[in-house]
Amino acid sequence: MLFYVYMNALWISRICSYKNSPNALKTTKRIIELKIQRSSVLLILHKQTPFQPQLNRIKSIQKILLEEARAAKYFWDRFSKLIPAENNFSGRKPRAKDITNTLLDVGYHNLAQKIKSILEQHDCSPAIGLFHAAHQSNSSPLIYDLMECFRSDIVDASVLKFLRLKKRPFQNFNPHSVAIFINRMNKKYRKQHYLKDFHACRSYEYYMELQILKFIYAVNHDKVFKPIILPKRHDTRCS
Repeated sequence: MLFYVYMNALWISRICSYKNSPNALKTTKRIIELKIQRSSVLLILHKQTPFQPQLNRIKSIQKILLEEARAAKYFWDRFSKLIPAENNFSGRKPRAKDITNTLLDVGYHNLAQKIKSILEQHDCSPAIGLFHAAHQSNSSPLIYDLMECFRSDIVDASVLKFLRLKKRPFQNFNPHSVAIFINRMNKKYRKQHYLKDFHACRSYEYYMELQILKFIYAVNHDKVFKPIILPKRHDTRCS
């Protein structure tokens, strides 16, 4: 127990120091670039024009987040065009009662728990984030930082497929429907992807842990985070 507390304290000390280093800006940019790239892959798959970010000359985390907000607004506008009209999706609103937002909430919660589990395995407290802020004493902003790398691949894609495959609109969204959705999302975690860095096929869950470990390494050694990039198109090597 004392060792776990010590390791968490050491991690918090390092990430606090990292937040104030020049590499924090570059790493934030890498994470947001990856988020936009993965959401673009989803849009292109459904024949939608992707957002074109302007991040190259940005010199502050605040301005990176403004560009990310523009990208998110664009993404949800295009995403809404892909949702069947009978689901009445008018945009991303956490805790809204419509079926699409409910599924997104369920999916993001599930993804957050996966990330939390990986961080705990490596004795890293999620209490300090790089660009998300803690709003309560029990907040976990680092989870939301890292979630940006995976949300489109796992949650947004799963919601879109789940609703577009449904032959009739939901009359009564219930725990059974949630279980079906989570089961389909779990299949995405198990799906194999070709990781060029390793010349091998690995599950998405394995890829997630590698990505998070690369972030942990960057913080511990005060380096810029260099994310693993998945293929932009379906790779038959892992089929």
